[in-house]
Amino acid sequence: MTMANLDRDNRPPKTRPYPYHSHTEATMVIQEKPRRTRITLIDPTTQPIVPEFEGAPRLSDLANKRVGVIDDSKVNAKEYLAQLTDMLNERFGIASLKYHAKPSASKPADPAVVAEMAEECDYIIVGVGD
Repeated sequence: MTMANLDRDNRPPKTRPYPYHSHTEATMVIQEKPRRTRITLIDPTTQPIVPEFEGAPRLSDLANKRVGVIDDSKVNAKEYLAQLTDMLNERFGIASLKYHAKPSASKPADPAVVAEMAEECDYIIVGVGD
């Protein structure tokens, strides 16, 4: 060691403990009071919300009826519904076909579209793909 590295008593300089850089800083950390954090717990459970619903009366037959189709926009829903309506047309005949594709499977059908289809169709098929 060179003379510059030795202090007055010919000892190497003391190293400071990590992570504190000075005695003052270490004292401040030790004396710091713990912070209290308020945590609010919320119960995520709920009671089911069951809307009042009255189903449509059953049809006596499917022959020559006005059909509504709501496509949920999932993969293969359009193809499945096309095959289903082709089969219904061959077997029973379809007077008219009204088709609606939802913007996404996670969103409900537009209530105005549902109301319009209820007025214009004898029965409605809601198709799920995948």
